[in-house]
Amino acid sequence: MALRYFMCAAFMLACIVVGGPAQAKIKLPAIIGDNMVLQVGEPLYFWGLADPGEYVTVIIGEEKFGVVADKKGRWMARTTPFKNGPNEITIHGKADIVLKNILWGDVWLCAGQSNMLLSVDQTAHAPTDLPETEFPEIRLFQEEPAAAKKAEFAGTGKWVVLDPQTVHNFSSIGYFFGREIYDKTQHPVGIIQAARSGATLSSWISREVLDKSEFKGVAPGHDEEFEAIEKLKEDLAKVDQESEPQKYKRMKYKLDYILAHAHSATSTYNSMISPLVPFSMKGMVWYQGENDLGEPLKYERMLSLLVHEYRDEFIRPYLPFIFVQVPNILKRAKEPEESYYADLREVQEDFRKKMPASYMAVAIDSVPGAEAPLHPKDKRVIAHRLANIALVTQYKQADKYNSPVYESMELMDGKIKLHFRYAGSGLTVKGGEPKGFAIAADDRLFEYAKAKVVGADVIVWSDKVKKPVAVRYAWADNPIANLYGPNNLPVTPFRTDVWPRKKKTAPADMPKEDLHGKMPLPQEEPSTEKSSDEKSSDEKPPVTE
Repeated sequence: MALRYFMCAAFMLACIVVGGPAQAKIKLPAIIGDNMVLQVGEPLYFWGLADPGEYVTVIIGEEKFGVVADKKGRWMARTTPFKNGPNEITIHGKADIVLKNILWGDVWLCAGQSNMLLSVDQTAHAPTDLPETEFPEIRLFQEEPAAAKKAEFAGTGKWVVLDPQTVHNFSSIGYFFGREIYDKTQHPVGIIQAARSGATLSSWISREVLDKSEFKGVAPGHDEEFEAIEKLKEDLAKVDQESEPQKYKRMKYKLDYILAHAHSATSTYNSMISPLVPFSMKGMVWYQGENDLGEPLKYERMLSLLVHEYRDEFIRPYLPFIFVQVPNILKRAKEPEESYYADLREVQEDFRKKMPASYMAVAIDSVPGAEAPLHPKDKRVIAHRLANIALVTQYKQADKYNSPVYESMELMDGKIKLHFRYAGSGLTVKGGEPKGFAIAADDRLFEYAKAKVVGADVIVWSDKVKKPVAVRYAWADNPIANLYGPNNLPVTPFRTDVWPRKKKTAPADMPKEDLHGKMPLPQEEPSTEKSSDEKSSDEKPPVTE
């Protein structure tokens, strides 16, 4: 499937670039270039465009891997796995391309929506978070957030060496994750950032996969949306940036805005994943879900589609998939209530249990306060938990990475005793008594409960509920969750009941665009005045969900 997309998109690009099928020089996608990190221990894939029938050779040291471009100029070469290699690679054809300053190590794809996109210079501790020196063995590749109607070939971005200048606008989670992996392994690391504000899950999956599933025809791309994108691109190309700077800036802003907020099904896959396929990598880190509230079972099934597709596309049947369970968010409830976020966390945990080689970082305690923002500015805790999972599961470092999970319960004369897996020698409480528990009888009316930790178990009760049958923990948008297991990992939110979910209205204090990923196109040029929370760069539209 990946090759078929590449073939179609590559031929379209060839026609656009040169006006016909013949080319004077080999063309490569953006992901293959100077400063890149190549994955050790896995077959490598090189692909691009050349003249029809041209013989293209990938030269890696003494090894050569040749292939003949087809009648449309498309080619792809597969190499054997390497444990190490030279810092230069030659792509030989009628004209050679020499790729320089290459490292051999581990490549991680960091993908998701705005909480993955949030950059280092937007964090709460930006001055201290920025590195003081260059890290020559950590490389960054940052794609521009965009949407596309059809699968693209070239993509955007370029590989750079990590230093204070290159990292300030890079994903904070990607940076902290990569730094910890490197610090603990002293092994070269490449981090690919593919993140879009507000990108819904269906936008990350190809049309072909969606149409072969139960989601056939879901949220098809809006032609007018992509027609507007193409029209703006054409108009922008006709504007001289030097003689008409204000007009150019206004049109560029509108174009960037549409690209950042077009979330039709497949649109993110087309623009940000297709150009990467099938670049070899160690694994994938995923932080997404806030724009898919209200349909948890659909989300779980669609996430399974995404993982299976990416494992097919990147030709790794068990590509590690490490993801963030959505954290605590919005206002803290005064009484137990239904929660879209709790529903989403539940299916994310169900997905972790069912999907091989998938791992979840619990983040229910990561945003302090009774009103947790949609975009928390401190990503270090989440990034550390993601890195710890990778270090234990992929680098075989000795540590604990599983948050405790509910396993079973027993009724005890007006109380309920809970048993947990991954609790080690016992659970601990931060800040006094255990909080975040609710208990209910057969009437299904939950009351906040008292709790007591007994080793690796918890006993829960309430004087208001005489015959309890069910317990919930951290079951809210922004619960108090102060129960921990080994390695300071929070207990995973859970419920013991399987009662049908009650309908609940959308959170009243959440902006509409955060629920649906859609915002109106601005008609005026943005103000040049910026608040302290806004980014300093004028090159990107505001980051919103």
